This record gives sequence, structure tokens and C-alpha cells, in this order.
Amino acid sequence: MRNSLLLSAFPKPLFTSNHAENDENRETFSSPISSRTVARFWRTIGKLFALYLLTVGYANAQCTAPYGPFSYGITYNTAQLYWYSTGAPQGYELDYRQQGNATWTTVPLTTNSYSLTNLAASTTYEWRARIYCGNNVFSTYTTTQTFTTTGCLAPTSPSNNGIANTTANLYWSSNGATYELDYQQQGAGTWTTIPVTTNYYSLTGLTTNTAYSWRVRSNCGTTTSAYTTPLSFTTGCQIPASPITSGVLAYSALLSWTNTNSGANTGATYEIDYRIQGASEWTTVIPPNNTYSYKLTGLNNNTTYQWRIRSNCGGGSLSGNTAVQTFTTVCNAPTGLNATSISFSSATLNYNITSAGATYEIDYRVQGTTNWTTVIQTNTQNYYFPLTGLSNNTAYDWRMRSNCGGALSANSSVQSFTTVCKLPTALSVKANSFAAAISWTAPATDIQYALQWRQGTGSWTTIPDITRAQYVLTGLTSGGAYQVQVQSVCGASSTTFTTPVSFTANCPAPATLAVTAQTFLPVTTRVFSWLNNSGVDYEVQWRPQGSATWNTSPLLNEYANDSYSIPNGYSNYKLNDLAAGVFEWQVRGVCENGATTAYTTGQSFTVIAPISASCNSAPPASGGATATFSAALLLWPGDASAVHEVRWRPQGSTTWNLATNLKTRIRAGTSINNGPSPALVLRNLQSNTTYEWQVRTLCPDNPNTTFGTLRTFTTSCASLSGVTTSEVASNKAMLRWDTNWSNLFGPTQQETGLTAQDLGFQFEVNWRQAGASTWNVVTGLTSTLFSLTGLANNTAYEWRVRNICSPTATTEFTTPLSFTTQCASVSVTSVFNNYCDMAIVYTNSVGISDGGNFNVRYRVVGGSSWSVQSFTNAGQVSLTGLTGNTNYEIQVQNNCGAGTQSSYSNSTTFNTQICSPTICTPAYSDYPSQTDISTDGATVYFNGTRPSFELRWRQSGTAGWTTVPISFTSGGTPSYRITGLTPGTNYDWQVRSTCSIPTDFSPITYFKTGCNIPFNLASSNIQSISAQLSYDGFGSGTSYEIRYRTGANAWVSVTTSNTSTYQLTGLTNNTTYEWQIRTLCSGGGTSSWSYSLFFTTVQCANPTNLFADRIDGTSARVNWFTPYTGATFTLQYRQQGNSTWTTVNNINGTSMGANYVASLTSYAVTSLSPQTVYEWQVLTNCGDGSNSSTIYQPLTFLTTAASGTGTCTSMITVQNGDWTNPATWSCNRVPTASDPVQVLHNVTVPASTTGRALRVTYGAAGKVTLGTSARIILAQ
Repeated sequence: MRNSLLLSAFPKPLFTSNHAENDENRETFSSPISSRTVARFWRTIGKLFALYLLTVGYANAQCTAPYGPFSYGITYNTAQLYWYSTGAPQGYELDYRQQGNATWTTVPLTTNSYSLTNLAASTTYEWRARIYCGNNVFSTYTTTQTFTTTGCLAPTSPSNNGIANTTANLYWSSNGATYELDYQQQGAGTWTTIPVTTNYYSLTGLTTNTAYSWRVRSNCGTTTSAYTTPLSFTTGCQIPASPITSGVLAYSALLSWTNTNSGANTGATYEIDYRIQGASEWTTVIPPNNTYSYKLTGLNNNTTYQWRIRSNCGGGSLSGNTAVQTFTTVCNAPTGLNATSISFSSATLNYNITSAGATYEIDYRVQGTTNWTTVIQTNTQNYYFPLTGLSNNTAYDWRMRSNCGGALSANSSVQSFTTVCKLPTALSVKANSFAAAISWTAPATDIQYALQWRQGTGSWTTIPDITRAQYVLTGLTSGGAYQVQVQSVCGASSTTFTTPVSFTANCPAPATLAVTAQTFLPVTTRVFSWLNNSGVDYEVQWRPQGSATWNTSPLLNEYANDSYSIPNGYSNYKLNDLAAGVFEWQVRGVCENGATTAYTTGQSFTVIAPISASCNSAPPASGGATATFSAALLLWPGDASAVHEVRWRPQGSTTWNLATNLKTRIRAGTSINNGPSPALVLRNLQSNTTYEWQVRTLCPDNPNTTFGTLRTFTTSCASLSGVTTSEVASNKAMLRWDTNWSNLFGPTQQETGLTAQDLGFQFEVNWRQAGASTWNVVTGLTSTLFSLTGLANNTAYEWRVRNICSPTATTEFTTPLSFTTQCASVSVTSVFNNYCDMAIVYTNSVGISDGGNFNVRYRVVGGSSWSVQSFTNAGQVSLTGLTGNTNYEIQVQNNCGAGTQSSYSNSTTFNTQICSPTICTPAYSDYPSQTDISTDGATVYFNGTRPSFELRWRQSGTAGWTTVPISFTSGGTPSYRITGLTPGTNYDWQVRSTCSIPTDFSPITYFKTGCNIPFNLASSNIQSISAQLSYDGFGSGTSYEIRYRTGANAWVSVTTSNTSTYQLTGLTNNTTYEWQIRTLCSGGGTSSWSYSLFFTTVQCANPTNLFADRIDGTSARVNWFTPYTGATFTLQYRQQGNSTWTTVNNINGTSMGANYVASLTSYAVTSLSPQTVYEWQVLTNCGDGSNSSTIYQPLTFLTTAASGTGTCTSMITVQNGDWTNPATWSCNRVPTASDPVQVLHNVTVPASTTGRALRVTYGAAGKVTLGTSARIILAQ
């Protein structure tokens, strides 16, 4: 029997048949085939088919429909559609149609939203969406959604403002349509219609003092809306708006209003009329210019007044008056009286302010007596008064009335309170084995306390004169049982003692342990934390899981100013340079008397070795260049870890210049994508030449990455723009202009090292009096601004500037710009008066003349004499020495010198704030509030009212204090270094602000002297032959011993002092080192050695940012960045194709910049051959006889043709190009007036450029094209 097999390509069905001769996709085997072969074949086909079905079925199962579709933002012709999806769809399909239509419009999309436009108004639409999952697989559709477009809606909220003599601004709310605006003079009958595309319009060309009406409607294309209700306005001088009366007192009131004038009427003044209600005559006052409030003074108490205001727009143009406003002067009595914070000798009297600016008379007396004692509250803004000097256990009456500048209100109703000496409450103790922090709730603020304590059932020890509601007992016996009690001392009387509180002096164990990896710290750093027990020191231990040996921290007994996001009330310890692995850790408490707790175990943690970021070998997707006449800044996107290579060449050249290992990053503001960008500065470029350039990403595992998009830039002598004149004064002016390479200056110039020589520019400024025939010339300028001085006052001048890119390439002069010197008027724009004794005055900015100044005069409103202060600059000045809570008027003047001044400005008024009395803040400290604890000293920290403090300390358990005065006027936290202490001894210390009472010392803080290991050990800036070791030591005068080694070799020791870092040098690259540190303490003792830290030196670091510049016919400068301070280099170069290198050894690298920023090292290669390709490479000398690799090297550069300087008898063109490009000419320089020139190619003289030659002849293909304003001058 013959078996025939038919194989059909997927996805057609698979089957066997002896009758499939007509199937077009068949392959037939006619030779005899065994049944075993047939069976094996079908088993294979079955598996493939099952896989096919599984794949297709899985794809369809995973392609789920979008969900949550909705529409929003619906207008008459648009709608916004949105839906949600799961996974990562490859795309979407959106269908929509008018409801009732049979055909859908389909839109393929890449996002899950779409904006439908050009819809019909008042029409219902339906829509649906589905997901495209690739391989021609789609999800099902969402449920069909509907929405209805709006009709053509009329605009809403029409309004007008900014009304002037001939203009008006009209506004309305937008609904997405265009509009038709109608306006007419009231009563005209005929509308003028204007089509408008925005929701506002400025009418111009109106008639002054004329009433107009206007209306607007929406234009929705095929239909329009109804009109808005017509609004009206009247041109001319506008009536002020929103007249308001506030701050009404017995003799004054504050009147305010809103300006409504604009355009030609900007700066209108105002006239205020006021009178007693019922009077026939108005009194008129004129407020100062540019003010919109006025304080009426000299009024009668308890009198009703009327007022109105109008605008004066000058030239006899007056607005109408506002509606008449009324107010009644009155002096109101305070309300809401109550007494709080009542103690044995004081009480706080509270009230509500009812008459702004009033002072208050407070009467009080012992209840039952006849005579009142009166005190005055002069702070017009306070709503409370501290009443002191009262008697204990006494009932008092009190009342208040307002004093409104001489007019007195009625007295308030009488209030009562009783003084009392109250018992302290909530007595509590936090104890350790050495000390106890005792605190209680204070019943009042002006009392003192006495505290009693005892051990066991012994006699009570009394501590008097305690001024705070807390006290610290030191020198306790570990394990001892104690009791404490406290009483209030109210002058000559006192309360009973509180119920005793018992405690035991045990060293408390740490609790609530945690270990965290902070996102802002290295991955090999961990921060341990635990709940802090005040006054307890700690020791942390850690070890790799499975190890028998613990590493131990220093004794943690100092104030740590690093929070590491640890909650308040927790101690922390930072551990650096951990190896990868799983660690165990524990912590114990160490009390000041030597008692320790058992170790508390924390949760184990894992450190993962730093993972090198994967290298994305794709070239940067974008890039940009800023070019000057002879330099260019290239920028492209890339993160901080990316390394790049750039190549560039003149367009048409076959030889690339190369810069490699590029890591330079220019800061934000000068880069693409508005962030720090990789960058390369090209110098010594050919002028007027188009260059092409490319960049690629360098990956260590892929040396053959591809270059990206070919981009171009053109060097040119660019015209200047942005020509302005500023700071014009009577005898000087500032001239400014912009260039197309302004972003190469400022911070960027510091990073790129660009100089005026690199950029190839100078500026020439011409200036003269207007009408003069001769220009004054200033040359050699390298800045884009120039201060022109020595001018005459009230004189018109003009000036111009041009860019001089080379002796033969200049731009045209800019169009002359005119200005007139003057002693300009100055005015006050605002006053910042949020102070009691000073004010910041802001003025319009004017030029201050050489030899002149800026005068400010001020006085109390109503005063007769002015005080004058002079300043060298206008714009913002500070007036000092003012009186609090006082109304001032101020005027300003420009004093231009030589007897010329502007007039003083109109007055501006302001009120200074009330000067609050200085509050004496009691000094305080928090445990631990000391650092740099050594065998004989400690630095303590505290705070309070500066600058004067009194600090005292003693050995714990003794009575005698050592006291020192301290004056601390600088910034930061006040501190003091206590010296001359005894090693291994406990000390107490306290501090007080000298403004407080003599007994008001802070609660005791304590520490124990000792020789401790430095804190916060770390290794950083690890290079191939060096590493920086850092640690927190113990202040000036302390020395340390550091030892390091490799493997189990002998230790190498070094000693250092007065530093927090040490630079290890002379190391071997790619080697692991172990190091430890200990403190060399006074008296010859030492601390223990620290735990071991490890670091591995890197492989010999390659130089980065290699590039060549300043290339001519016989020399070039090669450049690279130094990878670390102290590095030396070997340079090799040769003609391309030669086998032998020229080698320059031991080139010293430039020292690293701040924060280890690499610095540029350069070397000038000379005696080169013209028009020759050279290759070069740089190797870092690793200090051990080895060198860095030459990855991505050698680089190449092409020397130029030999340059001549004299007359060239064969000055002919050698290529098409730019007249000012030396490469265009056979002598590799630009022709001069003595050169006979033969033009054989197409040559262009750039715009605004002058070409020179003795004569010009042409070959058959020779042609010279002149750019705009270009020319050629012969035989000159």
C-alpha cells in the first residue's frame, strides 16, 4: 500500500488524505513509508497543533476588553473620551457615529483617551473602544456609550472694566465657540458687529464721555446662540468702585476704594468729600497719589459722618461721585472678659478688641475694697493682659474700658477671680541606674518648687528653689529603691507635698529595635534604631550570620544630629561599608555608673552588593549644538552613569575628530531636556564652516556600539540682538546686547572653561551725541554690556554695536539706539512694614548718577520736620530706627549730583507694627546634649535667649559648681567646650539665660569622660591607588592612629590629628584592604581599636573626556580629565599608519576640583606635519608599574595645511566654500588686501562680511556670491 502525506502550512487545518490532490498547499510523499514513520509524524504534528491552539487561545484570553469608559468636557462640537485598561496594550481602536447611523468611524490609537472634534451641535453620538494586543488579536468592545453635544450656548458672565477715555475692555465666560460682539452708542439704534475668537475684546477709538451698550453671542458655525443681555458703560474719567469704611474710632476712620481708571487715565488722583450728617457744606481732602485708602482724622466722637469720592483724571476731567457712605464715630468698650492662668500672684485677663487701635484702662481691686488700681494696656493689638503682683488666696474684681485717643468708652461689667497656690499634679519618674528624670504638671507659671527624695525608708533630702517643673537626680545606687515628692512654693506660703512616687534605679534595656536601609544612603549602609531611655548610653554589636565573633560599636554617648528619618524618642547608629550577606545585630544599654543591660536582639537583615546599572547601548535619541565663530557646545541627553563618544568633522571631510570616555555634565538651564546633560566643548574650529557630528554610548561589554543620528552645526560670525539701554542717569547709561551663545556664559563657562579666545569674539561700541558726525569708538570688549559714563545731563545720545569675530570677519553695526540722559524722577511703589522699628521701601528702578545718591525722607504723619537717609541704589532700601505703632509718611528723591535733583515724590503713608517686649526664654538642654566627649573634656549644647548665658558643672555627687559666663552671638546652636576634667568621671552640668532669675538653671544633664572610639567610620572616593577614610572624632587637639593591611599581612600604621578624614595613598589597584582606627587620648591612653572596615581599590582608572583642540598645521592640544588627585599620565602619539609611538612620560594631572569634580589636564603636541592624520592615546600611571587600559583609544585628529603670513602669489581657491574659511584657499588663510586672488570655485562672502584682495580673477567655474550687506574691497 502506498501512503501519501499532505502537509498544510499553519494556520490551515492539518489532515491526512489520499484525495487532496487539489489542495494548493500540499507536499506529497509517494514512496512507501512505514506505519511507524507515519505514527511518529502525527505525534509531532499533534504537539505543534496543540501548541498553536494553546498560544492563540492564551493570546485571546489575555486580551481583555477596556473597562470604565466615560465621556466628559462635552461642548457643541467636541467631546473627550476616556477608558481604562489592564496590562500593556499595543494599541486601541475607537469607533464612533451619530446615533442611528449604520456605519462606524474607526480611529486607531496608542493612548487610552481621545478628543473628538468637528461634531454636530445638539446631536447624540455613540462610541465604543477595544484593545489591540498584537498579532492581529483584538479584545471585545466596551459597552456602547452615548453622549449628546450641547446646543449653541450663549456666553455667560459678561462684564466690562478698564474703561478709559477712548477704550474699554469687555469680558465673558468662554464656551469653546467663536463670538460676535455688537456695540453702539446708547440710543444710536444701529449695532457695530465684530467677530471675536477669544472671550475678551478691547474696544478702541471710542468717544470720550459717551455712554455705550454692548452684547455678545456665540457663533457655532452653522448656528448662533441668543445674545447676552446688553451691558453699558461710559467712557471718560471713571467713578471709583467699592467705597468701604473701616477702622472707625472715636476721632478717625479709614476710607478705602478700588481704582477703576486705566489707559490714558492711569494715575488719576481722587477727591474725598466728607461732612457731619445734616451739614450743608462738604470738606474736601486729596489723598496722596497712587493710594487707594485714606485715614480721616480730627473727627468728633459719637458723631455720624457722610463721605463720597470721585476721580480727577486731569485737564478738568472729573468723574461723578460715588454714592454717599455713612459711619458713626464711637469708642466701644471691650467685650468677652475672662481671667485664666490664675496663680498665687498673677492672672491673665482676656478680652475682645472692639475699637481698633485703642489702648485700654484696666481697673482691679481686692474684692470688698473701695479703691481701684488702674493699669494701662498700650499694646493695641493684644487681646490679653498679664496682671502680676497679686496676693495669694485673695479674691479680686476687675473691669476695662477703651481709650480711643482721648475718648473713653463706658466701663465693662465687673469680673472676679481668686488667687490660689495650687499643688503640682501628674508627678512621674523616668529612671536608670545612675539618674532619675522627675517631672510634673505646673499649676501656674510664676511659682517655684521644692523636691524631696530618699532611698528606701531613710530620711528625706530636700532640694529647694526649683524653677522648672522638672528635675534630674544623679548619683543613684544601681538597684536602689527610691521615693520622690514635690510641693509648690508660692512666695511666703507653700502647698503640702504630693503623694510620694516610688521607683527603682535599674539600667533599662533598649526596646522596639529596627534596622533600615535609607534611600539616600549607600546600599551598603544600615541605620539601627531603638526606643531611647533618657540618660542611657548604648553599644551595638553585629556579625555575619554564622560567625562566632561580634563587631562592637563605640560607646554611643554623644548627641547625634543625623535623624535618618528615625522618629523622635529613638536613638540611632549608622553603620557603613557592610559586605554583602545576612547579618545579626543586638544592642544593650550602658548607664553612667557602669551598669549594663543584657543585649536585646534585633531582626536579622540582608545586605545586597551594589548592582552595576545595565548599559543601554542605544545612542542618545536627541542632541543640540550652540556654535560661535570658532567654538561649539554640543549637548545630548544621558544620565549620570552614562559614558559617551563623539566624533565631528567639517562637512565633506573624510576624516573624523574623536572625543571619547565623555562624562562631563552641564547643569540644568543650558541643556536639552532642562536637566544636567552630557556635553563637549569644541574649540579652534574653522569659521563659517558646517560641521557634522555624532554621538554613541560606550558600554564596557560592547565596544562596537553604533553612532546615532548625524547632526550638523555651522560656525559663523553671528549678528547681535536684544540691544537695549538701561539705568539711564544724568551722566551715564548701561548699554546691553545679546548673542546667540549667551548660554555659554555664567556657571556654564566655569564648567566648560570657555574663554573669549576660544569663542573668537570681541565687540566694538560706537556712541555720540545725537546729530554729531563723528562716532566715539570703544573696542576690545568681551562682555555683552558696557557702562557709558561721563555724559552730559539732559542730552540725547545714540549708540551702536557690532561683533568682531576676526580681523577679517565682522558683522554689520546694529541699528543706532537713542536715549536721553536725565535726572529721572523716582516714586514709591510699595512699603513692606511688617516690623516695629524698620520698613523696606520699594521704588521704581532708575539709574543713579555717578557722584549721586538716592534720598529717602520720612516723618510721623502730622510732624513738621523730615529725617533723611541716603542710599547708593534705588529699587529697594531699608529704613531703620523707626518707632513702633506709628504712622509715617515717606517721600523719595533722585539726587543726581552737581546740584541736580529730581523733585521729591508724593507722600506714601505706612504704619509700623507694635514692638513686643523681649521675652526671656529660659535656657534648656536635652540629653544627650554633648559631643566630643574625651578623657578631659566635652562640648555641651544648649539654647535660650541670646546672647548671654551662665554655664556651670560639677562632678556628680558633689556640691561645688564651677561657673562660667558665656556670650554667644554667632549663628547655630550655642555651645561651650568644658576642659580640664578628670578621666573616667561622671559630671553634671546646667545652664541658664542671664536674663532669667539667678536660680533658673536648666535641669541637670550629665556625661562620663572617657577614651572612646571615633564614630561613623566610612571609606569613600576609592581610587586605584588611594582611598579616603572618614570618621567623627573628638574635636581639636585629639590625635588618632589608623592601621591598614591586605589579607593577613602586617599592619601599616599612620597617625593623624585634628581632622575627620585621612587620605590613604600608595595603594595597589584592584586590591582589598582592611582598616581600623583608635583614639590617642590625653595622658598617654588609647581607646580600643575599632571594628574592621574593608574597601577594594578600583582597577587603574582610565582618564575620561579625551579630546583634541587648538589644532593647526604643526601642533595640537590634547586634553583629558584627571580621575583622581595625584595621578600621572603617559601620552603616546604617532602618524596614523606608523608602528612606533612617540611617548611622553610622567605628565602631572591637574588636581581634582571641589567635591571630587574631575579637572582638565592638557598637553601641547608640537613639531607635527601639516595635513596629516595623527592618532594618540593617554594611559594613567597606576603607581605600581602598571597602566590603565586603552579602551576606546587611540583617538585621531587631522592637522591643517601650513599657514602663511605674507603675500601669497598663488592665492587660489581649492574648494567650494566660504571666503572667510582658510580651508577654501591654497595658502590656508583668508586673503588680505595685498593678495592677488584667483577664484576657480563657487565662493560666498557671508552676510555683513567684508572680503579683501589686491585683485580678483576668475576661472571657468569661478563665481563669487555676496551675502546680504557683504562686499569685497580691492587694493585697499
